[in-house]
Amino acid sequence: MGNKIATEEDYWMCSGGIMPAQMQSIQRIAEQKDSKKYLIKNDTATASMGDFVCKWIMLIMALIAAVVAVLIVATGGAALGVLVAVGAAAGAAGAAFGSVIGGLVCGQKAAIARTWLGDKSNLLIGGQKTLTTGSTMECPVFGSKIVHAPNVKTWWDALRVGIGNFGETVILGALGGALIGIGGALLSGAAALSLPTLASVGTNILGSITGWGMAARLYFGANAVSNQQALGQIDINNVAERDAAFGNAAFPEYGSVKRIASGSPEPMDAMLLLYFLNLRVPGAKPGTPPKEEPAGGNKEEPVATKEEQAKPKEEEVTPVKNGKPAKEAPAKGKNSKAYEKGTGTKPKPKEKLKAGTPEHKQARWEAYQKRGGKWDYERWSKQYDTNMQNASYGLSREQAYRDQLGGKSETVKTPYTNRQIDIHKPNEMYAGQLKTGKMSLNEQAKIDIQKDAAMVKQGYTVEYILEKGASKPFLEALKANGIDYKIGPQIP
Repeated sequence: MGNKIATEEDYWMCSGGIMPAQMQSIQRIAEQKDSKKYLIKNDTATASMGDFVCKWIMLIMALIAAVVAVLIVATGGAALGVLVAVGAAAGAAGAAFGSVIGGLVCGQKAAIARTWLGDKSNLLIGGQKTLTTGSTMECPVFGSKIVHAPNVKTWWDALRVGIGNFGETVILGALGGALIGIGGALLSGAAALSLPTLASVGTNILGSITGWGMAARLYFGANAVSNQQALGQIDINNVAERDAAFGNAAFPEYGSVKRIASGSPEPMDAMLLLYFLNLRVPGAKPGTPPKEEPAGGNKEEPVATKEEQAKPKEEEVTPVKNGKPAKEAPAKGKNSKAYEKGTGTKPKPKEKLKAGTPEHKQARWEAYQKRGGKWDYERWSKQYDTNMQNASYGLSREQAYRDQLGGKSETVKTPYTNRQIDIHKPNEMYAGQLKTGKMSLNEQAKIDIQKDAAMVKQGYTVEYILEKGASKPFLEALKANGIDYKIGPQIP
């Protein structure tokens, strides 16, 4: 199909934009019989009701928003997962906001910098050469190219293409923000890089073709088909052309490998290096995927975390006096005799439930419901069983340390209620705390460190044994309070 003389009714698409738009004619001399105005070389602005909406501005705003958000959150000692999530959310929001700015500065403001190429020299209007649908226009700001979109006939067609490109650009903004979140985690010490392994590369590839990774690929592929059909680059009814357009967008790695193999790579082909990214949290063994919880802990967790789950709450343990448990006095009446409220008899001691028993599990479930827990019983039960297994392992490790290093598991009194000590050597004024899991500075950790700091002021040497390391804010809190620590297992 040949080119025709271009009019205001035609739609054009910018390679750096997201929305097809009509050009605005400035000539008022010649019109077609149906009052459609011809386009001439001076017509470089879009119609006032719409423009291309610059996607490059959207991506720039996405990166700016992600950098600011990640810097703010990273200074608070957030974990790797939190930084990535914040970066992705800020990137998506920044891209969406950038569409407003891109719409304001693109179609009308950038018109002065555009130049038409390919005109119809044998038809002049007011001394200006007219344009055809084969003409193209260049925007030097971002090096973009504006071409005719033959299959976009109405604003509804343009809106359909624009919505698809808007969603794709927002996703790209989120992905860029996530990468910035990873960079922030590396700079803040919340994550570290290790040499790639076959397992880590395989995990990255699998993640890119499953879940959200595959959803994004399907979106990119479908949007590419829509765009190329709008520009007349493919026949939507041609299966081979349609599948090629979809595959090249959904799986761009194939094209990157071909270009690299042929010796003509492009800058974007460097994205393949992301598959060799091997992240870990500090203190974890190389190749171990990061598992650190967000700061503040999991508020939905039904029972205490890690090795402390099977211990009684420190506020409920029996105080220690002169090295021996002090007896708790029963309540007394007016005659100074012990009595149980409502009966006048001596109160019976409250029997403590053993962790892991059906009675303990039922009591914890009822307490969880009273706190307004949102999990159903099946999910809560699985988490409880997991926590009990972790607790059993933690207690066995404590005993192993005591067997080799000496000391006992005891409770001491502090100005901030009682403190359970895993390895207590009172004659040496030593208090060792064993942590078999990765530690983060959540609310419980802050309370424990406050108690340990009080013991340091009393002359104790308080030492944390962090078998799987801890977040940077956690380690900084220990240092600030004069608490020693060792990272990694200290016994076989």
